[in-house]
Order: sequence, then C-alpha cells, then structure tokens
Amino acid sequence: MTRRCKYDAILWDSDGVLVDTERLYFEATRDVMFEAGATLDLETHHEFSLRQGLGAWHLVEALGYSESEIEAMRERRDRTHETLLARPGLGIPGALEVVRQLSGTVLMAIVTSAKRMHFRQSHKDTGIVPHLEFVLTREDYGRSKPHPEPYQLGLSRIGVERERCLVIEDTERGVTAAKAAGLDCWVIDNALSCHATFAEADAVLPSIWDVPRALGIQNDLKG
Repeated sequence: MTRRCKYDAILWDSDGVLVDTERLYFEATRDVMFEAGATLDLETHHEFSLRQGLGAWHLVEALGYSESEIEAMRERRDRTHETLLARPGLGIPGALEVVRQLSGTVLMAIVTSAKRMHFRQSHKDTGIVPHLEFVLTREDYGRSKPHPEPYQLGLSRIGVERERCLVIEDTERGVTAAKAAGLDCWVIDNALSCHATFAEADAVLPSIWDVPRALGIQNDLKG
C-alpha cells in the first residue's frame, strides 16, 4: 500500500544527483589548471563552483595569464569535459530505479545548470528522461543557480502549489536557489560535497535509494 506523498512534484538537479558527472567537470578543470601551473583542490572547487556558482579561474589569473589565455583554457576544459561525457553508463546507481518507481506518483522534471548538449550526452543511456515532464537546461533561463530563477521557472512549468513541490539537489548553490524560490529542498550527499554544511536544506539523505522512503512511499528497491 502506498501512502499519500506530501509532494505532488519533484524538481531534480541532474549532475551529481542523477548522473555521476560533477567529478568529471572537476577533473577537466583541475587538469587544465595544472598544465598552467595552478593547483585546484576539492575545497577550492567546492567554494567557488559548487557554493557560489562561479569558477576558480582566479588561480591562473594570479599567475599572470591574460583574459584571452584564460578563455582558451576554458575552451580546452570544455573539450575535455565533452570527451569525458562521451563515456557510457554515467547514471548514478539507483537513479533510474527510483525515478521509475516515483513515476505516476509525483510529477517530475529536471532543472540543471548544464548546457543542453552536455545534458543530452550525460543522459544518453540513463533511461530517465522519458519519465519526466520536461527538462530545463542552462539555455532556458537568464540567471543560473544560486539565483532562484531556474527553480522559479521550474515551479511555474510544473504547475503545482509551491508547498507541494520538492527540489532534490547536491550542491549548496542549488540549495540556495531552491530556498530562495521558496521551495523545500533535500540534498543527496556525495563525495564532492564533503566540504558542505547544507544548513539551509530541509533534509540530507545518504543516497538516492533513500528518496522514496523519505517521501513516505513504500520502498522495495535494493540499494
């Protein structure tokens, strides 16, 4: 027997929640910066990328590189990132099973900071997208997380009351965006969030396998 869920809709983040891609972006950026003589560690990456939604290019700027040289580094990083995204099987273990179980119980959509092309690459074989109402990528809104605009747009598109919509995230900038949009937000912990406190989050879950149970839905999944 399935109990009534508190929420009518879930807005999922993608990178780090449904697909194991946050680490690939970090690795691509770290390696390009290392070639330039700068060291990007996880704590710095977390502070500037995952909390503030900026970047850590000030590390190479401090070494005297020009704006055009840094832009060339960004382009190399993006090419490396795209190569890494071409790998098969990037889906987080349990993500498809959980999304499939929740399908028909709650409306679901993805609100991601990823570019549309990168989103499609990362989800090429996950099987998740057919269970969603829609996907919002970076091209669909003006200001990215931690600004609330992505989740405000997601809430408007999903068409439920604010208090009946849940966001599931893995970064502090994502939590900040969700809470600024007036939405409940749960976090799924991962290796890249070891420096985060998630003080604003309404709940922190060990893995995606825990989502149905936390929603009050009988969970027969094996995680």
